[in-house]
Amino acid sequence: MTSERPKVVLTDYVWESLEMEEKLFAYLDDDLIAINCKSREELLDAADGAEVLLNTYFAPLDRSLFEELPALKMIARYGIG
Repeated sequence: MTSERPKVVLTDYVWESLEMEEKLFAYLDDDLIAINCKSREELLDAADGAEVLLNTYFAPLDRSLFEELPALKMIARYGIG
């Protein structure tokens, strides 16, 4: 078992505060990286080594992107609707 904290990347968000998310992921002992991606390259840089992607609207998330992020274990749509 590794001692490193899991890395979770929030690809984009539209709300003003991330207080709830920061508290939750601190409680879970995960590292939350919240960015507002503008490009594929920006996402790849931020998500290097990430185990989880939380995605609100950023697109495209496609097979070639996933192949460049081999540590990913989960991708989830983050939002309502």
